[in-house]
Amino acid sequence: MTHTILPLLTRDTRLVNFLVEVGQSVEKFQMGNLSINSIHRELIQNHVSNRSDSDELLLWMVLLHTHTMHLKTACLADAPGVTAIHPITQRSTAIVAADLWANRNDREKTSPEFWYRVYQIDSPWETMSSVPTDKAAKIGLLRQRLETEPLVKAVLPD
Repeated sequence: MTHTILPLLTRDTRLVNFLVEVGQSVEKFQMGNLSINSIHRELIQNHVSNRSDSDELLLWMVLLHTHTMHLKTACLADAPGVTAIHPITQRSTAIVAADLWANRNDREKTSPEFWYRVYQIDSPWETMSSVPTDKAAKIGLLRQRLETEPLVKAVLPD
């Protein structure tokens, strides 16, 4: 496997070694490509089973709002040294859901305002302890899925 790592060597050789070790494309995770504003979407996008399932996206929103993601290595261009990605606001989770919605022609569901309203009405939970047991179990399964992401060490409720 050939990797173009020369530009990264001066930034963080540990990241390059880690990515090569786990078989990931170095280019995908160049330090300039991940930011604190994009990391949530980048990490969950490959783990969403059905981007046309409102219920699943809503559960991902709850996870992002109630859990801290611990990364195996610091990889954010605009937050050097940061390995703990703390929960984000409901409005920020709404942006992630709108970005991930499968049908890009659906003006309603590609709008963060839609997802924010849905979160407020259907799942206004601020902590995992307030999430109903059946939903908490489903979020637990999403958490396990996310923990298979090569950059993620652990996903823990706050």
